[in-house]
Amino acid sequence: MERKNIRIIAVVVVAAAIVGGSIGAYVFIFAPGAGQYNWSAADCPGAPSTITADQIIKIGVLGDLSDTTGKGAYQGAWLAARDLNLEGGIIVDGKTYYYGITSEDTQEAAPAINTQTGITAAERLINYKNVQYTLGGFRTEYVLSYLNVLFPEKIPFFSCGAAWDTFTTTLVPYFYNGGNAGPPLGVLPPYKYFFRQTPLSLSEMADQIADYIIYLTNSSFNNGYNITKFHIIREAHTWNADALSVINTTLSNNQIFNLTEGVYAQFNPAEPTTWDSVMSTFISNVKTSDDTNQSVIIPFISGSGGQTFMEKYATAGTGQPNSIVCGIDVQSQKETFWSQTSGNCRYEVCYVTVKENVAKTPNTIDFWNNYTTKWSETPSYNSFGAYDSILAMNWAINESQSFDPDVMVTTLETLNGTDYFEGVGSRVAYNPTNHAIIKGYPHGTGMLVQWVDDPSDGGTWTCLPTFWEDSGVPGNPYDIYPKTLAEGDIIIPSWWPSP
Repeated sequence: MERKNIRIIAVVVVAAAIVGGSIGAYVFIFAPGAGQYNWSAADCPGAPSTITADQIIKIGVLGDLSDTTGKGAYQGAWLAARDLNLEGGIIVDGKTYYYGITSEDTQEAAPAINTQTGITAAERLINYKNVQYTLGGFRTEYVLSYLNVLFPEKIPFFSCGAAWDTFTTTLVPYFYNGGNAGPPLGVLPPYKYFFRQTPLSLSEMADQIADYIIYLTNSSFNNGYNITKFHIIREAHTWNADALSVINTTLSNNQIFNLTEGVYAQFNPAEPTTWDSVMSTFISNVKTSDDTNQSVIIPFISGSGGQTFMEKYATAGTGQPNSIVCGIDVQSQKETFWSQTSGNCRYEVCYVTVKENVAKTPNTIDFWNNYTTKWSETPSYNSFGAYDSILAMNWAINESQSFDPDVMVTTLETLNGTDYFEGVGSRVAYNPTNHAIIKGYPHGTGMLVQWVDDPSDGGTWTCLPTFWEDSGVPGNPYDIYPKTLAEGDIIIPSWWPSP
């Protein structure tokens, strides 16, 4: 059970900002001999109070604990550990073990990138807490930095927030193919310990968003309207760069309907004082570009810029654009977004992992309800990914009767679609060559929901259909999930002129 400790050069860094006699910030990097974390039943929700440290499977969560992404991952992992522990834990070679959960704050949702905070968090999990497995992540730059710390120690990482394609298109295959699967990348840590749980890769999500937009242009929504263009606004971060070519290629050259690329803009998430100008100019240019026609605006926003953008969209000075917003806006995935924007998110179509009261899997609704009961807030996509990651670890340990990380990897590679288990966010199975969750319902898929008025609490989501029966395309490729999961049709903005 105990991982062999790796001794490092003794380093103690103390950085403090004294303001009014108080310490504003501090960071400690634990050196050899600086002490070890004392794991106990208190770290194992739902486990008997009499368990001993040698019965604990030690799991660390990495994420920004002040942000919905990191907090959601921790809370989802905590619930999974509790549920498994309440069921009696897991028996390996005749001995009963229980799941322990700890976390370290990477501060990776901060507008300005400082990957050292992620590295420090990973080093604490390794050297102070001696974790065996990890999960979490959000910002690509941070995840890359702490995987370089985790993987040389053979500590698996289940990604619950980072969408960057290269993790699973290049880095995992590169390791498995001896460097023949991609360009020379220098000395790599063993990326075989990486598994993508949530979300899908950015290009896979962009592909589904594009398919949905094609559906819109060919459904009853388009009856009488002339949707001719798509516009893109993105935050200038690594994670969404792969989406641009997917969107442009799919929407401007598909077998059903061709749209024209319109206005493009990007903003620096580390400079919020510039957002107002960039977004106002973007909306103005969209209105000029569209003239009397209709269009789709596709955002790729993971930070707080989503609120600013939707406020600009809904309150444009000389009239709102004849556009529907449809894309990735992480802020809009929380139930508080309606109140945060004072209802200005009305009509926005969001790409999400799961929708409340929609049975994406047989376990989805129970998890949602248990999560909101425990934490008094709704789960994020990270929460679903974290819960299913713990279930995947449990499945592999139970199947193999081993805690060895290499055995866990090879065991999970047999969970390839022929074998699977039903998670809370999807049916869980991986592509054995790149460790990405398999794309496509009932495995990894997103859902399209729209913010609409709700007399009971101001605003709510509606799960939208993504399928039309007379597409004329064999296999109806725009069926992202079954029509039976939809709750209502899309509502067009009230300011659009009559067709």
